[in-house]
Amino acid sequence: MEGTVPCDYCLGGSTAAVKTCLTCLTSFCEEHLRPHKELALLRAHQLIEATRNVAEKLCPAHSRVLDFFCEREQRPLCHECSLSTEHRMHRHTALEEACRAKRVLVEARVRLVDNTSGLLQQETATLSEDHTNIVNLSERCSSQLSRAFEEARAKLSRREEEVMEELRNEAQRALSPIEVSMEEHVSGIARLSSVKDSLQALLASEVDPVSFLKMLKDQDLNENLQTGSAFRRSENIDNALRRIVERALASLNSVAEDRTISTPPSSTSDVTPALIPMVPQTSLTVQDLVKIGAFTDIHRGLYENRQVAIKIRKDGITNEQLLEEGRMMGALRHDRLLALLAMVSESPATLIMEFMSNGNLLAFLEKKSSSNRDRYYLKMAAEVAEGMRFLEEEGCVHLDLRAANILLDDGFGCKIAGFQLVRKLAGEVYQISEGDMLPARWCAVEAFTTKVWTSKCDSWSFGVLLFEIYTDGTLPYKGKTHREVVELLKQGIRLPRPSVCPDAVHRVMSSCWHEDPLTRPNFGEMYTSLSSLIRA
Repeated sequence: MEGTVPCDYCLGGSTAAVKTCLTCLTSFCEEHLRPHKELALLRAHQLIEATRNVAEKLCPAHSRVLDFFCEREQRPLCHECSLSTEHRMHRHTALEEACRAKRVLVEARVRLVDNTSGLLQQETATLSEDHTNIVNLSERCSSQLSRAFEEARAKLSRREEEVMEELRNEAQRALSPIEVSMEEHVSGIARLSSVKDSLQALLASEVDPVSFLKMLKDQDLNENLQTGSAFRRSENIDNALRRIVERALASLNSVAEDRTISTPPSSTSDVTPALIPMVPQTSLTVQDLVKIGAFTDIHRGLYENRQVAIKIRKDGITNEQLLEEGRMMGALRHDRLLALLAMVSESPATLIMEFMSNGNLLAFLEKKSSSNRDRYYLKMAAEVAEGMRFLEEEGCVHLDLRAANILLDDGFGCKIAGFQLVRKLAGEVYQISEGDMLPARWCAVEAFTTKVWTSKCDSWSFGVLLFEIYTDGTLPYKGKTHREVVELLKQGIRLPRPSVCPDAVHRVMSSCWHEDPLTRPNFGEMYTSLSSLIRA
């Protein structure tokens, strides 16, 4: 099948043929050649050839005209061949009739091929158009996405610049009062140093120190502390100056007869921001886990060959929050407060504290040992009151005073811990914020109604702590939900009197739960009352 003539199936012979069937003498282009083969049109070639110039076609065996068509062998036969033994059992058809049937079949298949080819051309055109539309749509979408991305990036860049500018302004506003406060503190420290030098000069002089200090206290210093603009915002320095003068007066009065004046010893009640050592993590040896908390874990460990408690930050709080707790502990030094030894500022932030070998007060009470229970009740209550008196004098509130936050040293002496919520009062009250997780069973009723906390709220918590002590660590309002506890407090219902609680202790306990905070005792009064009961 080869040739260069036009395709017989293309209209007007517009396409050159690539193949020509030598049997049917039909020329095909590449597009129409495949249907010609697939529909097996070659099977009809013998018929076409047989009907073409029949007069010239004779049987080569008998020289007779080919009149029949053998359907089995698919070839024309003469009459003699059809009667032969070889072909007798085959089905024979008149040659003209077979040719007509084959031609009808060929024409039907040709029409089918033409129709199929037309449909294929239409589908090809449709697909080509769809492909073009898809390409155009993809280009438009890509262009729109690029523009949207550029606009979003420009907006983000502008917003980032705005936020950075706001942060810089906010930082400047926050730093301004700090700088002013620092200047005032520096001025106050200079004033404190001047007063110290004056006192030292007084001690070395021959002037009557008692008269001079009384005059200094009653006139100049007192006036300066109350009205002097340099000290109006420096409460710590004011209090420190007053205490220096008061301690000096007390010491001078005690030795006035023999005219001998000695420097008074420092008290643990002074709040002097201590220089807390910052040490690397490598200086610690972390040992077994003692307590798992929500935001910190406490381990036993070694620091400078000393057994210590190591408090390590977990997820939920920042390094700065834990370090701020450490700075508060470092500023509050007292025998009845847990002591901070050092801090680790690198992440995770860590506090190094003295180790309390006998655990917390709640675990001690739950042992219910008759050999040591009654012996320590009053002593422990008085020691806690002593530590809280110090916090009260320093203008601090604890907000979480309960038996679980009281630790016991080797001699079962009480030390107040749990400094996570300790706050320094800016005025008389602390405004409770949404993030403060306060223990409802130990909270004063006004903490739920007015959302403020004062030192008298700590007095309320101390009354609940006394209830814990005299009930061997029983949970306050046991069996009640926090919501039910709040409703009971608003209705004026208080905790019952423990069966083993003495009358005098119960009076202290009940006075802590007065509705009016002003009628509740302060910790100085409660410490005096409990100490007198111990001596009685």
